[in-house]
Amino acid sequence: MPSATEFFGISASNLGPLTKTFTAPSSCTATTNTDHILFVNATSPYINYLMSSSCRPKPFGDCYPSGSDYDSWGKQTSTLVFGQGVYHYFSPGLVCPEGWETAATLKHGSKSGEIDVSGALTVSATDITSQLYANGIAMPLHPTDFWRNVLDKSETLAFCCPSGYVGDINGFCRSTLGPLTPTMSNQPDPEVCQIWVRDGDYVFTVTSLDGVTERNGLRSMVPITATDATTTTRVLAGEWGETQLEDLAYATWVPAVTLIHQETATGSADKGDKDDDKEKDDKNAASRVGGVVSVLGVTLGLLAGAVKDRFNRKWSRSDGPPPRIENIFHVDEAEFRASHRGQRWNAYRLRRHGSWSFGFHGTTRYCHVGCELGERNGRLLVCQNDACGIYGIINNSFKVSRSGRGLFGKGIYTTHSSYKADMFSQTRATGCGLKAMLLCKYVPGRVQRLRIGNPFRTRPCRGYDSVEAVLMKDGGMTNYHEAVVYRDDAVVPVGVITYTK
Repeated sequence: MPSATEFFGISASNLGPLTKTFTAPSSCTATTNTDHILFVNATSPYINYLMSSSCRPKPFGDCYPSGSDYDSWGKQTSTLVFGQGVYHYFSPGLVCPEGWETAATLKHGSKSGEIDVSGALTVSATDITSQLYANGIAMPLHPTDFWRNVLDKSETLAFCCPSGYVGDINGFCRSTLGPLTPTMSNQPDPEVCQIWVRDGDYVFTVTSLDGVTERNGLRSMVPITATDATTTTRVLAGEWGETQLEDLAYATWVPAVTLIHQETATGSADKGDKDDDKEKDDKNAASRVGGVVSVLGVTLGLLAGAVKDRFNRKWSRSDGPPPRIENIFHVDEAEFRASHRGQRWNAYRLRRHGSWSFGFHGTTRYCHVGCELGERNGRLLVCQNDACGIYGIINNSFKVSRSGRGLFGKGIYTTHSSYKADMFSQTRATGCGLKAMLLCKYVPGRVQRLRIGNPFRTRPCRGYDSVEAVLMKDGGMTNYHEAVVYRDDAVVPVGVITYTK
């Protein structure tokens, strides 16, 4: 648990431990799309959103871990309109709720002041903060700077979001429900809550923090109570049918479940668990042994050496050597060419002028690949757990329908950087210290290179076959290569690499 309880006036609230899988009551599904509604800009890469006509969201209750404690913060501050704010977390937090998945991670790097982030926390700005920065206006403290100063050196943070939701840097998850159109006849024009604050000295600009000068300054806000503000509603952006509403959509939201744990505790069960609970968790987490994947074999010699060389060269870190590779499992080329997925991929490749590229892909796994399972007669053994990304992709290949929404929308993501793929390689197999990532072949075709993301994207623009991120050094949003294809036949798994860090 972090020892710090605040930074820069922002509180850090521990909602308690979350060491077992939380399962929400079935009744929560019925209220997901009605109780917490937003109006969002569906064309924005950051999904800018405003609250609906309710100025205070309905409580989450049993639909959220320690929901009553989370909701109580709103009740305690019923007279407080806004101030510096609070971030909630669970510690020790080891397991995302049932049906949720990791949307972002953050931990301290090997160098002082450095952090390693992945997923939603890699976004450096929103439309609003970009406008503030461009106009020289004081900026709010970036969430990663808050967590950098709150987390102890040995701790790791993870944001969990419901499957299919998009996480954001502020610790919220949201999902679009549909275009902003009336759902009944004579429906009033859409309205949002508007809070007006009387003139007063509520906002201060801090020009430096920890000895670092801030170009625009940081915004520091004193608590503003209900007596200092007037709450009203106003029409969102226009009346039904006006062009101002064309880019807007209905969405639902939920706070991310923020987990903080000691690095050595990742994936471990509570030592106080009963034996029958542990046995149940093991079954749910993929302890079923015996799934021999016939299309994958152990490839030794020059090919394995080439894969190892690619992994090491593409680690792209100057502060230490790459991890140690334990095993490399690779597709048997003859079997691949004869398989349905191989023939389908090759047909698509030829339609796109024949070029292809290797990529790495990180995913969540429950398999003990390389530990208890390993290999049998030269064949890779995996679990048969449908929740396991390694098993699912090897058994069924990549499926856009099973993918989440990333920086460039719902697609299949690969990277030339083994270091970046490692950020998304999550191990849920207890008692197994190995990590694993997939090696794949993908067909880039005509590549659309983008500087700004859009999590609502479902395909490249007309005339392109795939999307590739422009790197931050060239004006983009990511430090490492990222490519996205939006069709199943454009990418295939061809290997599994197990390694230790």
